[in-house]
Amino acid sequence: MTESAGEDSSDDNVSIDISVANPTVKAGAKNSLVVLFSPKKGLHVVTDPPMEIELDTLQEIFRMSKLQIQKDKKGYVASNKPVRQHFRIRSGTSPGVYLLKGEFIYYYCSEKEGWCTRAKQRIDIPITITK
Repeated sequence: MTESAGEDSSDDNVSIDISVANPTVKAGAKNSLVVLFSPKKGLHVVTDPPMEIELDTLQEIFRMSKLQIQKDKKGYVASNKPVRQHFRIRSGTSPGVYLLKGEFIYYYCSEKEGWCTRAKQRIDIPITITK
C-alpha cells in the first residue's frame, strides 16, 4: 500500500499522482517518491528544464538523491513509467509520523502548438518512522 498526495486539481492538462513506495520505514532506511504522469493527448512532460522537489520542512530528516526518469523514444518523460525520487530517512530519527511536505515542479509542452508551461503539484504525504 502507498500513501498518496492525490491528483493535481490545479491543472487539467496533466494528471499527476505522487505516492511514497513504503509508508512505514525504519530510521536509516531508503524509500522513494513515485510520480506518475498522465498528460492529455498531444502534451508531453519534459526533462529540460529539469523537474525539482522543494521541501517545506523536515529537510534534516529526508535526504534526497537524484531523480530517476525514464524517457520515451522522442526523449520525453515516459508516461507509462514512474519517475522516482529516492531518499533516505536519516539514522537516529525518532519514531513517529512525519509529513513529507513540499512541491513537485515540472514542465510540459505541446509539440504541435509549440508551447511549454511550468506546473506544480503539492506533496503532503505522511510517513511513519519506526525503531
